[in-house]
Amino acid sequence: MNTLAKLRWASGLAVIFLIAHVLFLPSTLEDVDSLNFALGLHDFDPTKHQPHPPGYPVFMALGKIARTAVPSDAKALAVLGAIFGALAVFPLMRLFENLDALADDGRSTLDDRRWTIAPLATILVIASPLYWFNALRPLSDIPGLAFTLAAQAALSTAYARQRMNPETTPDALAASGQMIVLGAFLSAMAIGMRSQALWLTVPLLLLVLLQRAGRGAAGALLGSAMTFSIGTLIWFVPLVFASGGLRAYRAALGAQGGEDFAGVDMLYGNPSARRLAFSLLETFIYPWASIPLGWLIFALAVFGMVMLLWRSPRVAVLVAVLVGPYTVFHLLFHETVTTRYALPILPVVAFLAVYGVRSLTRTVAQSATTVAVAVVVVWSLVLTLPAARIYAREGSPAFAAIRDLHEALRAEPRAVIGMHQGLARSVQTQNFGNAQVLKSPPMREWLELAGYWLAGNTAPVWFLADPARTDTELIDPLSRTVRAHYVWEFPRERFMSGVRPDIVDLIRIDSPPAWFAVEGWHLTPETLNMSERLGKREGTAYIRSRQGAALMLVGGESTGAGCDVTLSINDRVFDRWNVPAGGTFFKRFQVPPGALASAAAFNSLVASYATPDGKPGSIRLTQFTVEPPDAVFFVQHAGWNEIEYSKGLQRRWRWTTGRASTFVNSGGRDVWLSITGESPLTYFDSAPTVVVRAGSQVLATASPAADFRFEIKIPAGALQQADGMVTIETDKTFVPNERSGSPDKRTLGLRIFTFDVR
Repeated sequence: MNTLAKLRWASGLAVIFLIAHVLFLPSTLEDVDSLNFALGLHDFDPTKHQPHPPGYPVFMALGKIARTAVPSDAKALAVLGAIFGALAVFPLMRLFENLDALADDGRSTLDDRRWTIAPLATILVIASPLYWFNALRPLSDIPGLAFTLAAQAALSTAYARQRMNPETTPDALAASGQMIVLGAFLSAMAIGMRSQALWLTVPLLLLVLLQRAGRGAAGALLGSAMTFSIGTLIWFVPLVFASGGLRAYRAALGAQGGEDFAGVDMLYGNPSARRLAFSLLETFIYPWASIPLGWLIFALAVFGMVMLLWRSPRVAVLVAVLVGPYTVFHLLFHETVTTRYALPILPVVAFLAVYGVRSLTRTVAQSATTVAVAVVVVWSLVLTLPAARIYAREGSPAFAAIRDLHEALRAEPRAVIGMHQGLARSVQTQNFGNAQVLKSPPMREWLELAGYWLAGNTAPVWFLADPARTDTELIDPLSRTVRAHYVWEFPRERFMSGVRPDIVDLIRIDSPPAWFAVEGWHLTPETLNMSERLGKREGTAYIRSRQGAALMLVGGESTGAGCDVTLSINDRVFDRWNVPAGGTFFKRFQVPPGALASAAAFNSLVASYATPDGKPGSIRLTQFTVEPPDAVFFVQHAGWNEIEYSKGLQRRWRWTTGRASTFVNSGGRDVWLSITGESPLTYFDSAPTVVVRAGSQVLATASPAADFRFEIKIPAGALQQADGMVTIETDKTFVPNERSGSPDKRTLGLRIFTFDVR
């Protein structure tokens, strides 16, 4: 096929790709990086993380241009992925042609070389789930990859010409030199698009210059140094100027680096065989959105690399230089669970996979390679296209929640906005008019709510919550209502793993709530870890002033020597009791009318603990609530494991042990208990017998063999005779440590997703 025919074919492929993506641009921003980019479109300043350092100046310049024509931040950023994802077809073709020609060991010229591998590898790349889906996202990954591929194509062309024509004429040498200086310029621009391009282009540039030794290397070195410098200055000078000077930019870059090293689970900081194994899976298998497909491509790529080493070891070295430095950097310093960081590795993997297929099919019809690649392409698109359609239509959970938040504020214009820190950037992209937006200091967000209420504010709070966080459990559950739970409507872990923010709950909180705790409590694993890290030796809570009676529950456990626990209200001792070493307690207090009436809006409650000789004690305060005696509420007591959360399942749960008890207050009324859980057959060979009791009275018996839902009526009389205690019993339990060697030594019975009383 001649050059014109190749150009037409590549152009057709690029047009099809562009149209297929422009029609499905996303309706909202999503990942925190896209939020930073969107803020940078309006006020470019990396010191404010608009966007985050290193600043992506070339991408932001293109984004600002796109924003003048596209009336949406999300679409303006995403259209760049569509455009450059399509344009990348041309450097992909050229790069693969160069590799294929070099693998032929110079028996054909670049222009005469049959083009079997190049188009097939190109189609495989752009149709892959990782590439196709990320070309829809408002991120810099695909545009950055397109610039990188352009640099690699130019430099590999120079390498191929020098390798295949060692006795070059002056004209040929000059043409090769032009590719080197062009590649150097494109390398600099690619680094301005995404800084990681350094590892993908500079080693290749050095290899090409080394190969040119003795054939005008000095001129090529000088020319490439000049164009690389020009390309760098084009974006570096405006970047430093927008950052307020070199010192300010360096400080912002250093701070970002510190955050990355402190907050990312990377192989460099956790060098273990297990972490390496997961990093390899997340780099080579998971990006294909199907484990069988990922393993198939990986096996073919490994076979292709073996064949390349055998037939053309010098080309194998070139392949290693193309992607090796970045792969090492990626595995060591990236959070590899975010699979989009594996994008730069994809082209070489695709080339090796197609090379492997062709090596396997040499003895049969040449069309067999085409058929094999076509099967993989169809497989990839069948996986990706439905997810892409839903992604474009539905948008992200965070912005679905924000859309409903705007509606809620129209109905309650005095309401204020609170949020977990991971959602702060999403809120920052919005205009909420005069609505007050509370601060969200990391892991201290609930204290902002406490400060708001202690200041005497009474307007309700709409809180954007990350359901993986549990600090809202420190607020009266009867005062907060989850209005909606927002999830991705497609298996986003296959296509955009590591996205932040992820799932969102929109919670309305009455102001002021009946009670809220501040520091020193251990109601959830999160609050326990925080209290112990801060060395708290007492728990402080605030109870809304009221005339009526109240029922107060305080529970906990000793983790050391015996302790005395003292409960004080407004600095007056309310009760005191002893907890033996290793003991537990679950105290219920009938607070008489008027005892919680005070001139202030809140009564302060302090639960302190110390050993008999006055030394700090070791107590965990694991349960607390204060409610009217006639309210319907529950407190999970004994036999329940801690709250857990899974991004994959997009939900919370708690495991029971063999017997889990819950205190239920019905206010003298019949109530309904609703329980949902996971199929026990996930963990057992046969269904367990599950019994729900109120004291000695059996309320329900079942043997669930699938995901289950129980709706159980609890008569008031039965609950009264059971002193409020309801138990769930199962005759099958297991210990993960005993089954698989897991460090988890808990006894697990039923995985309960929801437990509610009404």
